[in-house]
Amino acid sequence: MRLPQDLDTVEPIPFAGGTGLEIWCTVSVAHEGDVDALRGILDVNPDLVHCGHYGCEGLGRDCYRPLHFAVHANRLRAVQFLLGQGAHVLDEFLLNSINQSLAIAREAGFDEVYQALDDDRRTCFEGVSFFL
Repeated sequence: MRLPQDLDTVEPIPFAGGTGLEIWCTVSVAHEGDVDALRGILDVNPDLVHCGHYGCEGLGRDCYRPLHFAVHANRLRAVQFLLGQGAHVLDEFLLNSINQSLAIAREAGFDEVYQALDDDRRTCFEGVSFFL
């Protein structure tokens, strides 16, 4: 992965959860599945578990948060770690009513990653009634 110009900054990006380089570092190590590096990053700034820059040229329209990058690369340990740190599969749904991570994992045959995400989804909705 190559650093997009939009993220080549040490300035905070409004509503993105960090500086450009913090975001890039976080999504890069999630994509690589480097749980030790993720742990180090989130120890310094736990909010980066939810970071993302939507519409950043070079990241792609569907690439949002660190969890998405870990799923896309089939990094089960990174997915599990991020879920344990407060990321959740519903973040994408809240953004655009589509859950790319579940679809990506299912369509790519990443069965273990899909199961981890589906378990998270079920936990988030446990006991919630959608009928008024």
